Amino acid sequence: MSEKHCCFIAVLVLLITVVVCFYSTLRAGFVSDDYFLINRVASEGFYSGWGGNGSVFFRPATTLTFLFDHSIWGTSSAGFHLTNLFWHLFAGIGLFLLYFLVMKQLPIIKPCLYATLSSVLFLVLASHSESVAWVSGRTDIIATVLCIASLYFFYRQLNKKSILFSTLALLLFPIGLLAKESVIITPLLWGLFLAYSSPSRGENLRRNLTLIGFSTLIAVAYFSFRIILGDGLVSGIRYGGFLDLSPAGFAENLVRYTLRVLLPPFPPGLRGVVTENPIIVLLFFVLLVLPVSILVYRRAEQKKKNLLFLMTGCFFASLLPVLGMKVSLFDTQSERFLYLPGVFASGFFTVAMISLFKESKLALILLICVIFLQGIFLHRSNENWAHAGRLCSTIAQSVSEHDADSVYILAIPDSYRGAYVFRNGLNEAVAMLKGGEPDYIVLYKISSYGDSLISENVNLIDLDETERTVITCVDGRMQSI
Repeated sequence: MSEKHCCFIAVLVLLITVVVCFYSTLRAGFVSDDYFLINRVASEGFYSGWGGNGSVFFRPATTLTFLFDHSIWGTSSAGFHLTNLFWHLFAGIGLFLLYFLVMKQLPIIKPCLYATLSSVLFLVLASHSESVAWVSGRTDIIATVLCIASLYFFYRQLNKKSILFSTLALLLFPIGLLAKESVIITPLLWGLFLAYSSPSRGENLRRNLTLIGFSTLIAVAYFSFRIILGDGLVSGIRYGGFLDLSPAGFAENLVRYTLRVLLPPFPPGLRGVVTENPIIVLLFFVLLVLPVSILVYRRAEQKKKNLLFLMTGCFFASLLPVLGMKVSLFDTQSERFLYLPGVFASGFFTVAMISLFKESKLALILLICVIFLQGIFLHRSNENWAHAGRLCSTIAQSVSEHDADSVYILAIPDSYRGAYVFRNGLNEAVAMLKGGEPDYIVLYKISSYGDSLISENVNLIDLDETERTVITCVDGRMQSI
């Protein structure tokens, strides 16, 4: 099979995968931050992504995509979700091109097949639901696409001088920074790929080290600009997870991310047990992940072993910007931080399977089974996001029937099984329905993991002492009590 034929089939497979797995999200609607972001884009335009107004984020490249969607679709959520699907597809295609390039250099019989399977696995990882099914989650997708593209062009020119590829690699990195600051680790990824490839000494090595030096200068210039801009960079970095480097927190989050990148959320029934005995998670990691990893490394041939070390190093490097943030063990909250690490986790898992089972039919069957299981878990998570979208629509409609000055909102859902509902964005959602800028007062937020949403916090308000109507969420609608 020619390379062009291989690439065509791979892209077709990836397109079908995205359509089958995420088509239902086109009807998911807006939730939480979506309303806030779209409202800002509509009122402030492109400059809404330049920080200010208390925002610690500087992401104009991502803002451009929201501005583009708003100019075409207005407030129709399906168009925004469609854009997410396209970016997710681009991530899968970029990953295929990168892994096909890498696997062709290994003693692998069918590099195209395994590069395709690795990319399909990445697309269907259940931990990507938040990034794709949530409109606001596209930030991580766009940044990852640009990071993969930059890495691909850097790898293309490693052993053969190419001004075009070097320029593209250097250009895509700062654009990625303007999508999300977490891709600051791109020069580190370049360095790991340089160490893996062992390019010929002399001119090639000096040239590649110079490229890495330039990319590091770009990173320094970016941080300097952010500090000069004075938009709360330090607090933003702290919020984004760069400065919480306590040994205990670092170790706990490392275990959480390693487990959750390939495993679905744990059953909610285990929440109490794990909360009371956090050592259980560490034991699960030590007894399951470490022995399997050691077995894989011992059975792998030297070149595959080197690639496994590369995937491991890149995975941990991609975690550095978010290690201060906890990904939930029991629902999908904060799974978007797993999107970039998922690039290298899917590659590691694919190479691990073909190393353990020597490219036998068993390796192929196991990969397909894992992809199928991930698809099932992904579907469940996507359904939660769709339900959260319906909740937001229903709640916003029922809230809009009350004047903001005449009600207190006793309780409103913060999330639904990990899918965000109204952790913020309520006022913007109502404004999208009826115009104006209402200011509803929410006294309490509730998280629910069941189908019935009802607040029992009536005692938060003395009903005899207020002239306002008190409304609360009952089965997805705001009703008076």
